[in-house]
Amino acid sequence: MGIVLKLKTNNKIMEEKLIYKKLAAINSEVEAIGKDRKNEQQGFKFRGIDDVMNALHFSFAKNEVVILPEVLTYERSERQNTKGTAIFSILAKIKYTFVAPDGSSVSSIVVGEAMDSGDKGMNKALSIALKYVLLQMFLIPTEEEKDPDSQTHEVKPQPKKQLTPANIEAWNAAKKYLKEGGRIDAIEAKYQMTKENREQLITESI
Repeated sequence: MGIVLKLKTNNKIMEEKLIYKKLAAINSEVEAIGKDRKNEQQGFKFRGIDDVMNALHFSFAKNEVVILPEVLTYERSERQNTKGTAIFSILAKIKYTFVAPDGSSVSSIVVGEAMDSGDKGMNKALSIALKYVLLQMFLIPTEEEKDPDSQTHEVKPQPKKQLTPANIEAWNAAKKYLKEGGRIDAIEAKYQMTKENREQLITESI
């Protein structure tokens, strides 16, 4: 009974806050944004911050919702590109607060990372963070978006370790396993053994 009352209270609070209705209205109006831009260096297609802002600006203005950014933390480091030119990397944690006309608001914290050879690193990090908070918050679709489960990566198996009497801990553990009724093929599935070491292990385990 207590849980039901708590849920009703939370629902009432959500109904009273205009921001939830405004965000839902924006979400119902936004349409898919195609990946029409192409990265010059790596060749992949992407949706630029201008594409996202152009798609959402009218809905935000219509619903009178504003976004207030706040940089919580940031790190700046210097690196070099393949040509030896110095570039600056910015990693920033940014809080975006969405505010409705009645003053109600919700916030989302995201991380933006960017690199630049000049002084535009922070601007790029802010743009990237804003783009992804909008894409994720409003579930903006694209025809080309692939689900993470649609691809798998083949991982090269790790080579088996050699099991020898010199590896005392593993050798004794293997002997104990065999003495307790374990199977030699289970050990061979985990370790590599020479024919001589295999015979010795079996003999010592009898």
